[in-house]
Amino acid sequence: MRLLVLSIFVVFLYSFVAIAEDKEIDAVSSYEENGDPKLAKELIKKLEGVYKKRFNNGTIDGDKFVSENVLEFVRVSDSAAYIKTKLKFYNGHQCFIFGVAEYKKIGGFVLKTPASYECKLTISVKGDKLVLSDPNGICREHSCGARGGYNGEFTLSSKRKIRYMPKILKSNDYNTALQEYKKSH
Repeated sequence: MRLLVLSIFVVFLYSFVAIAEDKEIDAVSSYEENGDPKLAKELIKKLEGVYKKRFNNGTIDGDKFVSENVLEFVRVSDSAAYIKTKLKFYNGHQCFIFGVAEYKKIGGFVLKTPASYECKLTISVKGDKLVLSDPNGICREHSCGARGGYNGEFTLSSKRKIRYMPKILKSNDYNTALQEYKKSH
């Protein structure tokens, strides 16, 4: 009887591992495979602009001040956008990242950073929110202070037209992002 139970458990365990590996492969490919080009084009048109969110912040010393999170979303092509975000956190910590994000099968724009680390910052729409996520936490490790992280959101209604587009197009961040993007395509 013990042998039968053990055999059933081993079969179950192998099946569970195989299913988990298949799901992991699907998840990885969702970040690699291009998404629907028509949807990408529509989303870029809808999302292009600057998003800002002000909030009360402070330090452990008791200082109080107002901080502002900012996300710039600029069309590069029908399926890619330049993303730059600066997020503020308690005690002066922040996250800062920029690059070109492409629309992927996962259902959002994925900003992948240099091959030295596998950051996959994802920007997607959920209801009336533009949501940032860092599925493997690697973006946070490489571009955030101790209290920072990419788990924020902006309301779509906070979007404004970018009135300083010439400044963005001439910036080192934008030009570096485009050069990296062109190298990989």
